[in-house]
Amino acid sequence: TGDRHFAELSVLNRPNTYSIYDWTVSPFTSGIAGANAKKEANTLRVDGSTFFEHNFGTLEFTGNKANRQLKLSLYNVDGIALWSKTIYKKDLE
Repeated sequence: TGDRHFAELSVLNRPNTYSIYDWTVSPFTSGIAGANAKKEANTLRVDGSTFFEHNFGTLEFTGNKANRQLKLSLYNVDGIALWSKTIYKKDLE
């Protein structure tokens, strides 16, 4: 998702089935979210994944079919890594 003016990963853990992930990555050039967004209560937020600065994200898919991985990486406007998370196929089954 986007247009939130900050970055965060949310995960909905569901009993007896796979989790659903939602990665918000924004903004790169627009304004930064204000104080209200920083107070927003997101009970699904992954600790340490929230950033209130200009940023961009990349997705990297690796591994063979049985061991597929998705690496989410967040960078600041200077290309310096801020955060990353790998989601494994086995976690989605």
